[in-house]
Amino acid sequence: MKLGVRGKLFVISLFLIVIAVLPAGIFLEHRLRNRLENEIESGLMRHARSACVFLEIADSENRIESMDPIADRLGRAANARTTIIASSGQVLGDSSLSISDTKNIENHANRPEIAEALRTGTGSSRRYSTTLGTNMLYTAHKYTNTTGVGVVRMSVKLSDVDRAVGRFRLTLLLGALVILGFATLLGGLASHFYTRNLKKLVVSASKIAEGRSKESIPVRSKDEIGGLIGSFNRMQAELSQLVSSLAHERDRFEAVLEGMDDGVLALDVERRITHINAKAIELLGLQKPPLGKTILETVRIPTLAELIDNVTPVGSKSTEFLIHANQPKRLRAMATAQRSHEGMVVVLHDVTELRRLETVRKDFVANVSHELRTPVSIIKANTETLLNGALDDPTHAKTFTEAIYRHAERLSQLISDLLDISCIDSGKLKLDLQPVALKSVLGDCLEAMQTAARQKNMSIQADIHPDQIVRADKKALHQIMFNLLDNAVKYTPAGGNIKIQAVSDNKRVRVEVQDDGPGVAPSQRNRLFERFYRVDTGRSREMGGTGLGLSIAKNLVESMGGHIGNHPADPQGSVFWFTLPV
Repeated sequence: MKLGVRGKLFVISLFLIVIAVLPAGIFLEHRLRNRLENEIESGLMRHARSACVFLEIADSENRIESMDPIADRLGRAANARTTIIASSGQVLGDSSLSISDTKNIENHANRPEIAEALRTGTGSSRRYSTTLGTNMLYTAHKYTNTTGVGVVRMSVKLSDVDRAVGRFRLTLLLGALVILGFATLLGGLASHFYTRNLKKLVVSASKIAEGRSKESIPVRSKDEIGGLIGSFNRMQAELSQLVSSLAHERDRFEAVLEGMDDGVLALDVERRITHINAKAIELLGLQKPPLGKTILETVRIPTLAELIDNVTPVGSKSTEFLIHANQPKRLRAMATAQRSHEGMVVVLHDVTELRRLETVRKDFVANVSHELRTPVSIIKANTETLLNGALDDPTHAKTFTEAIYRHAERLSQLISDLLDISCIDSGKLKLDLQPVALKSVLGDCLEAMQTAARQKNMSIQADIHPDQIVRADKKALHQIMFNLLDNAVKYTPAGGNIKIQAVSDNKRVRVEVQDDGPGVAPSQRNRLFERFYRVDTGRSREMGGTGLGLSIAKNLVESMGGHIGNHPADPQGSVFWFTLPV
């Protein structure tokens, strides 16, 4: 059982009282026993001396028949066992024995007190009496009369002394119990008042540890407890200030972590996750914070686990890996060991878009280089042919010149599209959004496409109501519709049909351009709006396409808050559509 401060003080007080009272009782009992025995011995000696005086003046023979009655009378008078012994050691009389028993008693010459009395005049001893079967106190005194020398011995049982000492011990024990009771009461009161402030200190410390109290304890004394309470109050104030400061720093730190675009994980020395922000949970595709788990227990990414295991105390290490969570992502992880060598911090950065843009940039440069090389090479070859003599041949000169013009036009269109793409990507394209009538813009586009459509004997039907108004930039809308119509005319075979219609609701207008050409394979449909992507590369180049028209249309539509797409037509062909706000 655990004792509190009050219990310990009480036990200590009780122990001190017992330690103080017990030796005192033992000492007093010893002194009392010695004093009682000495007083009894002195009384017996006086009685023995008086008996000797009586025997010295009495005229009695040293016979048992004469001495035993005298011993009986002296024993009754002294209230003690009286024995008269001759110098030879023969017992002449004994107040505790009859005459017949006295005659049969052994010789007492070897008794210590008898021998001492015969030698010095008096003697005493304490020993066990075989005759009476108890401890006895003996005193002896020598006498001399006309019949010779003898000894009068008087004795009492020490059990009387034991009873007296027992009564004293009982009295002492009762007194000690009374004193102990008062001492216990006083000790309890003292410990109560002494530990009252300590209890308040403990309760206050518990509340502070649980964060439920910031109140200080009043100091009511100037002793050590008062000093302790004062020190505790100062410590409490400093601790409250420190906790408040740490809480503020923690909140600010968590706000910074939660506001980061990068994922952050903190690991302890056993490589278990102790902190993770929301971005890291999102990047790793987790449902809840995996606190207390290792990386391999959280996500099965050996590359990341190997990075963490190989981090050195000095410096940082990084790696990239692909994770298939909600959707495939490429993440870059950087692990840095803490200076205290008690853990590390891992920062995760989503580089999916960056790597995609790098790929797009590489593909864009390669495609542009390829697209520019073809017309430049043709123009250069035709020019060299003209310079080498074909210029003087009217028939061939015209053919080469038309080829140069055609590819120069293609080169001009490619440069124009590239400029449009660059303007859109750099954010320099300024759109003037205002109400625009679809039918008027479509009329301009149809007028520009009439020649190409007439050459291929195509039929173009438009079903757009004059009241259909969209919120758009007129120039951008013209470019979008022209690109879609241009694609439809180029890829629709001679004698084909093109249908244009617009359907509106309360929020958006959907414009569809439908042709009855060969259509687009399902595997290619998702890439139609990529830059430089062509369904039929050779045919597109033959028709003068740059592979940028649909990509430009997509960027313009989305910049104006709309969407663009493609789906197959029934029974054949393709439908290109886009939506814009009413």
